[in-house]
Amino acid sequence: MPERTPRQIYAGQKRSLASIQKKLEALAIQWADVDNGTMWALQELADKVEATSNEIHEFVE
Repeated sequence: MPERTPRQIYAGQKRSLASIQKKLEALAIQWADVDNGTMWALQELADKVEATSNEIHEFVE
């Protein structure tokens, strides 16, 4: 069985990364009125997931 290319790997993971980002953003919103520290920590994670996805996209192009 041939190995998958980086582009194929990213294509399979792109939706998952977007889903993780949206879930983290939704969790952050739930914490907005409760604890700003937790809200910002979750938002930072969401931002890192987005940045990572963008970096992978640039790598495979």
